[in-house]
Amino acid sequence: MEHNGIVICDGERSYALRLMEYLKSRIPVYDISAFFSAEKLLASVDPARVALLVIAENAYDSRVRETGFPRMMILNESGVCTERPEKSVSKYQPVEQICEILLHICQEEGRKDGAPAPPSIRHRGPMRMIGVYSPLGRVLQTTVSFGIGELLAAKYRTLYMNFENFSGLDILLNRHFRGSVSDLLYFNECAKEKLAGQLALMVEEVGGLSILPPMHSFMELQSIRPDQWQALFHTIEQVTDYEWLILDLSESTAGLLDILRSCSEVITLTQPGCRISEAKMQGYRAVLQEKGYQDVYARTRQWTLPKFHELPTDFALLTKGEFAEQLRKLLREMDRDGTGYPQKTI
Repeated sequence: MEHNGIVICDGERSYALRLMEYLKSRIPVYDISAFFSAEKLLASVDPARVALLVIAENAYDSRVRETGFPRMMILNESGVCTERPEKSVSKYQPVEQICEILLHICQEEGRKDGAPAPPSIRHRGPMRMIGVYSPLGRVLQTTVSFGIGELLAAKYRTLYMNFENFSGLDILLNRHFRGSVSDLLYFNECAKEKLAGQLALMVEEVGGLSILPPMHSFMELQSIRPDQWQALFHTIEQVTDYEWLILDLSESTAGLLDILRSCSEVITLTQPGCRISEAKMQGYRAVLQEKGYQDVYARTRQWTLPKFHELPTDFALLTKGEFAEQLRKLLREMDRDGTGYPQKTI
């Protein structure tokens, strides 16, 4: 058993396996395993190497309690086990809520008793960042960013971050976000060992794509220093298994040009034939040249989308229909140019 492992023990085999698979999908930073009896658990696991034991009431007995697991969470089946020091939660609640409670336990100040912090070693290759930015408005930038993310998420762990002044994602997705990216920035500076767990607690999934809740307002967004963004991207790469990070950027992002420079790919949506749009693009190109960011412009992929008869209104369906086919076409062109985009994804 690895350090920082989360161990599930439940005589109800199907439940234990479902819980294990869900936790693996949400918090891959932990090594997660399942046992179906207390006997097998005690014979196979070193308690000192377990961050948290999640044990059903049907498997919890004096032997387990006396073995010395530093932290336990009991899955309460009867509603009776109340006079026990371990955290007791109802087994028959949504697995999302169990995961949330579990992550809070792992991040409690109980770490001071010697429980190890989440690991900071990736199990996959380097994380690649895609910066999507256009100086033009109303060019489907967020829809395109989401679509790219969902196409990649079909095969690869992909995280999306939104940097708009007012994203409206909570309304568009009909989600109640838990916190915002500002919480991660705080953990990155004050409690980096807890960042992986906090990120797993916050993200929402749409169409297989992990979404990090955006800032609440442009004032909050504009207050973040460029070095804070770069440090956060670096930590996410260190402590998670995300292979792709999609950045849906805006001018309110401090250090925007440096972020674009650090991206593996830069995508800019254009509107040729529109005099105003072409003037704005010329102004953007002039700023890049004046500030010494010609390399950003040289690496930028300028995409012109056709007019669509119909666009998906549900962000979970962006991998279907003519919009998705257009994105696949553009991504295949990038792959032919040697950018390394995975053909099996698109």
